[in-house]
Amino acid sequence: MPEPHQHQEAQVEAFYDHEDDVYRSFWDSSGSLHWGYFSDLSQTDPDAFPEASRRWTDLLLDRSGIGPGSYVLDIGCGNGTTAAYLARRTGCRVTGIDISGVRVGHARDRARALPNVEFRKASAALLPFADGAFTHVWSQATLYHVPDRERALDEIHRVLAEGGTLVLDDLVTPTPRVTDTGRRVVYERLMFEPGPSHQEYERALRERGFAVLDGSDLTPHLRKSYELLAERAQAAFPEHTAAYRQVTSAIDAHDVGWSAFVASKVTDRLEWVYEASGDLTLQEKYDAWSATYEEDLPGSYQDCPRTAASRLADLLGDRSARVLDVGAGTGLCGTALADHGFRDVTAVDLSDGMLRQAAHKHVYRELVRHDIEQPFPWAKASFDAAVASGVFTFGHARPPALAHITDQLREGGILAVTFRDDYLDSEPEIERMIKGLPLRLRSRTPITVFDDTPMSVLAFEKYGEATA
Repeated sequence: MPEPHQHQEAQVEAFYDHEDDVYRSFWDSSGSLHWGYFSDLSQTDPDAFPEASRRWTDLLLDRSGIGPGSYVLDIGCGNGTTAAYLARRTGCRVTGIDISGVRVGHARDRARALPNVEFRKASAALLPFADGAFTHVWSQATLYHVPDRERALDEIHRVLAEGGTLVLDDLVTPTPRVTDTGRRVVYERLMFEPGPSHQEYERALRERGFAVLDGSDLTPHLRKSYELLAERAQAAFPEHTAAYRQVTSAIDAHDVGWSAFVASKVTDRLEWVYEASGDLTLQEKYDAWSATYEEDLPGSYQDCPRTAASRLADLLGDRSARVLDVGAGTGLCGTALADHGFRDVTAVDLSDGMLRQAAHKHVYRELVRHDIEQPFPWAKASFDAAVASGVFTFGHARPPALAHITDQLREGGILAVTFRDDYLDSEPEIERMIKGLPLRLRSRTPITVFDDTPMSVLAFEKYGEATA
């Protein structure tokens, strides 16, 4: 007897084998079957749908980082339209898989003249490829059809190389309880069960070792797609028109939604943010890491912000002082400062995602996104003290940013900064910068984090004009 999941996949295969020509007749004659992204959601022209569908593919491609050296797995490749487009547009190599033998046959016919494109009949839940074989996995409007979607995500993670990129869109279930109508016109008609919400989907990706770089709720575009598709089907397939109009009602009832994600396979997030190479900015990496930052770091790391806050408190008796938390992250240092009685603390960080996490701690008077390599948005000498924990290290703020922080301190102000000892030894510029600033070293406190990484907390007092 076949497994239940195999039986369900066989049903999906039979459905698309039989219906492919029907869908091609009014979705997209080229065989592309996915929803569209509309530049104008008030659009009422049914002929706007194919352009919106192509626009969505282009938007995903722009976010993907796919280039000539990429090897892409297209899951749910259908008739091969997108796989061929990616190969022609970027010069990448593409392998497409689909559960429908009819569609794989069409895809092979389409790609006969493309030596860098191939197609195979396969299930996303059992990918016939080696670990780490692909730089990118691409999937549009497919994974909701996989009965064991969680296993498919595991398989995607397995076949992606470290640092590889997953680009996908999928149907989601925004509500924990779908209506009877929604179940009938969406889930039973398309042969799948209600699944995760947008937030649950994002969490599932993170739990599998993906750093989610972008997550978009595209539900309004899903609704517009079905609204226009209903008009496109009217003449030849009125039964589809009736079904699609019911789908728009189900979308309005929050029975179904559409989400897209771009994620990177990252095993060691700390090593990832220290890397200077790659296409992602430091801000993008921390935005992606923000939701799991504290649980991913070992407990010993929290000694770093705690010790920095403690050294600042030792030298600053006035708990009403105005303190600047530079590179505040998720608010670990701000929490430690609050434990010492400081209440007028301003957080600054490059990452919106990190600041959103910090806001939940309710220890800051103000949270500001700012690149500290640029002058601060306040007048000089606006703060009585500043702390910078985990800011001056490999792949992070460059030494000249220390001058901008110092400018924010009044005379006599206190600055507590953490440094990895190996960073201090390998970056002579930071020592030259400190010597050239009006900073007098008051204390140096050794700590060890990440089990074996020696660090130091240097506490300074600002004393007037620079000496160099």
